[in-house]
Amino acid sequence: MTDYGSVSAIGSYCQAARQLRRAARNVVSGPLDWVFADRLAILACIENDFAGLCEWDNLVITADLTRLQDRVFGVDFFHQFPRDPEGRLQVYRLREARNDYLARLNHLIANYRAIGGRHLFVWAVDHKNLRGSQPHDAACEVLAALRRHKPLSDLLVVQNDAPEEAPWDDGPINRYTIPTPGVWQGDDNGWNAIFADLNILREPNTEAALAA
Repeated sequence: MTDYGSVSAIGSYCQAARQLRRAARNVVSGPLDWVFADRLAILACIENDFAGLCEWDNLVITADLTRLQDRVFGVDFFHQFPRDPEGRLQVYRLREARNDYLARLNHLIANYRAIGGRHLFVWAVDHKNLRGSQPHDAACEVLAALRRHKPLSDLLVVQNDAPEEAPWDDGPINRYTIPTPGVWQGDDNGWNAIFADLNILREPNTEAALAA
């Protein structure tokens, strides 16, 4: 069994970051923790080393007025910007909020760039965020991109909207949890079992993060 020095989330939505923070050990916070990023957005971030993410001139408001999207990278920001009681972005505060967020984003990007050694990236992904690719093909594509920059990294792919397959025998690690309709946090017991199987489950009452 591989002994990972650290783990971090790589998208596609908040569930992976939440579950790692809740129950994994040696967690490194990263720039894709609390955003929406499909397969193509993740690949763009990796290949560009996150350089230029969240540039003001590249940001557009989504049609439902709830997210700010980087149209170059395809990353949607949700939690990072102020909104009204109906959940709509407060447009007049966006520039100031974006400027305030940059320091935090740059810190998270620095965390990602500093990753070395045996590291496990965790990708919680559903059919929509695969963008037309088969799970195994998409996982191999993302892992290959990661290893071009971080050769000792591995990729754990967790799905909750797909039939369980036998373990993939090349490259990415595939695992499955049960669907939790309306609950974005995911199935805690299912994630605990995955973490335990990969020897990254945190012992109770121990520190959660390696780098916040």
